[in-house]
Amino acid sequence: MARPNRIEYSGAWYWITNRAMPNRQVFQEQHDYQLFVSMLPEIAERFHIELHSYCLLPTEFHILVRCQLANLSEGMRHLQSLYTQRWNRNWRSAGPLFRGRYLATLFQHEQYLLPLSAMLHHLPTCYELCGRIDQYAWSSAADYLEQRPITPSLHTAEVHRQVEQLSMTYADFMLGTDWHSIGQLLSAKKRPVILGDQQFKQEVVARDEAGAAQHVWQESPEPAELEKVLSSVSAVMDVQPKALFEARRGQLNIPRMMAIYLSHCQARLSLNQLADHFGMAHYSSASSAMQRYQKLRAKEHHIRRLESEVLRRLEH
Repeated sequence: MARPNRIEYSGAWYWITNRAMPNRQVFQEQHDYQLFVSMLPEIAERFHIELHSYCLLPTEFHILVRCQLANLSEGMRHLQSLYTQRWNRNWRSAGPLFRGRYLATLFQHEQYLLPLSAMLHHLPTCYELCGRIDQYAWSSAADYLEQRPITPSLHTAEVHRQVEQLSMTYADFMLGTDWHSIGQLLSAKKRPVILGDQQFKQEVVARDEAGAAQHVWQESPEPAELEKVLSSVSAVMDVQPKALFEARRGQLNIPRMMAIYLSHCQARLSLNQLADHFGMAHYSSASSAMQRYQKLRAKEHHIRRLESEVLRRLEH
């Protein structure tokens, strides 16, 4: 049975987490932590995702974000696939690193941003990785406690604004806040999809049912077959299959760009695999092609309509 779409809309706030596959660690040494943190500004700029708090643990990561656009799935898929690719290359490994797709809880930020931020920053002490939160290098706690320059792309203003409304400093807030009740969500068998009061939940559900949530794509439990993706693109775009592999310098080859993008999204080819399959010299060329296609798709209704037809074919 297909998994449901994410509830995505402009301005939505999410608590996102994922864990490593059994017998693996997402972060094995300092270089891994540094790599993940260094990728966050790229994701923030490319997908217009605001990072508000983070905590990286050996086998999992937690981040609090606000999406300016309805593209959480797109941004997180890119982050996880690119990090896995680089992790495998560094450790001379292969295969998946994360335990399936990430978990995302949509939350009401006025009510839950502060306790969620506190929970994330207390995790290293809960896991006995350090004695005090300010001793842990791989969370945003030190940024909020102003013990180092703010991590690039980290947005601290909203948390500080809410703390100031309590007439407290962030350090006092971390010492005095009751985050344990929300921390119970970590051990819950099924984490809530929406976290907020009843009115907030009703508004989110109504928005989703009305179609206001703009889902980037529907994630399926199994990737589509690559050949089916390519044949569907060539049929819908009315081109020969070989045209999908022809790079035209100075000319837009929209069928090829769509094929690259959907091979990544639906068949789940990595950037390196895309470069090899479509005859590119470097994986960065595949990334650039997808970025150009996304910009075109955002402006051109007929491209979105054609892509939707390709996706309908893939469902049958």
